[in-house]
Amino acid sequence: MRDSLRTGQEPQSDPPPATSPWPRAGKVAAVAVGLSMAGLAILFSLVWLVTAAFNSSEVAADGSVTILACLTLGVGLGGPLAWHGFRAIQGKPTTHLITVSPWLLLACFVPTVIVGQIVIAYDLLPALTFPPLHVIAASLPPLAILAYVARSLKSIDPGWREVVVNLSVGAFISTGLALLAEILLFVFIFAVVTLVMALTPDGLAQIEMFLRNTQDPLWLTDPANLQSAVLFPPLLVGLVLVFMILGPMLEEVVKLIGIVLLDYRQPTRAQTFLWAVAAGAGFGLMENLFNTTLALDTWAIVMIFRIGATAMHSLATGVVALGWYSFRREGKPLKLAGAYALGAVTHILWNTLALSLAGVGMLVGGLENEIALALGGGTVLLVLALFVLLFIAVLVSLHVVTRRVEKASAAAELA
Repeated sequence: MRDSLRTGQEPQSDPPPATSPWPRAGKVAAVAVGLSMAGLAILFSLVWLVTAAFNSSEVAADGSVTILACLTLGVGLGGPLAWHGFRAIQGKPTTHLITVSPWLLLACFVPTVIVGQIVIAYDLLPALTFPPLHVIAASLPPLAILAYVARSLKSIDPGWREVVVNLSVGAFISTGLALLAEILLFVFIFAVVTLVMALTPDGLAQIEMFLRNTQDPLWLTDPANLQSAVLFPPLLVGLVLVFMILGPMLEEVVKLIGIVLLDYRQPTRAQTFLWAVAAGAGFGLMENLFNTTLALDTWAIVMIFRIGATAMHSLATGVVALGWYSFRREGKPLKLAGAYALGAVTHILWNTLALSLAGVGMLVGGLENEIALALGGGTVLLVLALFVLLFIAVLVSLHVVTRRVEKASAAAELA
């Protein structure tokens, strides 16, 4: 029975709208957000194409990557969101989710990354050839993780609508809110630390020197100057607090928005987990598309680690969502607090090791003393080893948690 549902397109009815005061508003919002994202993406693409037509010699790979990424998200995700919202407004049911084998998706990921790095290394018209490879490589890990979890949860028959909604919430709403909040937090921390620094001996002189140096666009092109800028106390404290601690804590709240909004549907434990994994996958998709082109020389390595980052987002959001389920369905607020703490700590560990690896690598790159270089190189290898171990732990944990959710859901059906 389960297999026939998985391969078919049988309709799956929504619960009665009277169970919630806001379903229609949410459906209208889904259409509005989806159409807005698709329309903006098409508009930006047209503007870029017109500009590129008149300045073809200045077309860069990073610009064309950004445009194609916007178009992929806007049309490829915003379009389906608007479609499902429109059908929901009409009262039409959703269809059962059908997924491609996750192993097939990962098998496609490997040659895509290899070819993409070859295109970059040999400068094979990267402005034209690299963007589609980047978009494919960025999209395959979230889709593979979502497919793996959906196929593992055999006790439920998930619908397209809820998955698309949570993917979109994770990609559009959660990332937007998190980015805005993190920018505000960073500005606040930077201002506070700068004020404190100004009250210390020589602090005001250091601030004036930093501001004077950063006004020169060529100053930051020197790696030694970039090191000096990163080590400027207000900037360093802001980066550490926001991106290593406060940012992950905040993101594990905003990624749960879709789950909270769809709570009126009273989803099962397995449904809640799958929807949360979709939200985490959407968040990871956005980061994969836009946060991985800063250093194209190491693009392939970064994309491989993005598999772990996407799995981390899905795992952390899934764990927190299970805590939310225990709170809403079983009245256990301590489970919600514990799940949130576990998800946030996992995210904090990932960001800490990722940024530490980048930071230590930057510092080692400016060393000239052989002993210091040896110590720095050893530190880089240690952090990298810890990062790889966490990468493996995240993948294993996602598998274990998915199996436990399926086991609990199957037991609940038999009870």
